[in-house]
Amino acid sequence: LDAPQITFPIPRDTVGSNRETTVQWTWTGTLGPNQAFQMRFWHATDPAPMGIAPPTTDYQQVVNFGLTDAYRVHGENTYYLDVIVVQIEPYKILSRSAPIQVTTDPNKR
Repeated sequence: LDAPQITFPIPRDTVGSNRETTVQWTWTGTLGPNQAFQMRFWHATDPAPMGIAPPTTDYQQVVNFGLTDAYRVHGENTYYLDVIVVQIEPYKILSRSAPIQVTTDPNKR
């Protein structure tokens, strides 16, 4: 399946690490039963992308990047962010990934 495309934040954007950010995306497909979107966030040195919010059928999700496992390890830094389509039970990745880079900053409003 094609990857969902993140529409906010934009690639190479700066996101706040001490407040919530609403991540938004579009997708050309239609979710089937037992399918959802999964948002992931990771540092280039992490072994694999990490889910940072429960799967959702919405096209946006609120997250605080400063509360993620990746941020706890790497602090203020540049990260990858993507949204994929998953099968919920049993968990399986169904779509390709189209990650964007974002940089965290505690002063970003």
